[in-house]
Amino acid sequence: MVDKKVSKDLLGLLQKHDIAYLKTIEDVQKLIQTKEHRKRPRRLKDESSAPFYDFHRYGSYSQMVSWMRALARNDPQHVQFISIGTSHEGRSIDGLEVNLSENNY
Repeated sequence: MVDKKVSKDLLGLLQKHDIAYLKTIEDVQKLIQTKEHRKRPRRLKDESSAPFYDFHRYGSYSQMVSWMRALARNDPQHVQFISIGTSHEGRSIDGLEVNLSENNY
């Protein structure tokens, strides 16, 4: 898979050195997007108030943090939003602590 900007240069280089090549997929990004679009998130029961995160699609870190915070707000008896430290860039590394025992938090 080669970026469109680099594609012409790469093809020219391959031809210059008589290297055989075969382009099997014209547009990989378009193919991935088409396949991902067909996949719809399936939920066993629809609780519109429950936080939802689609693990079948790549989401940003901030989207995941928002989802984790929402989980902790919705079930504070069992779920706690925590920070386990900071990255080398000084950013918070966040996570969830899930506790199903009787003596919670």
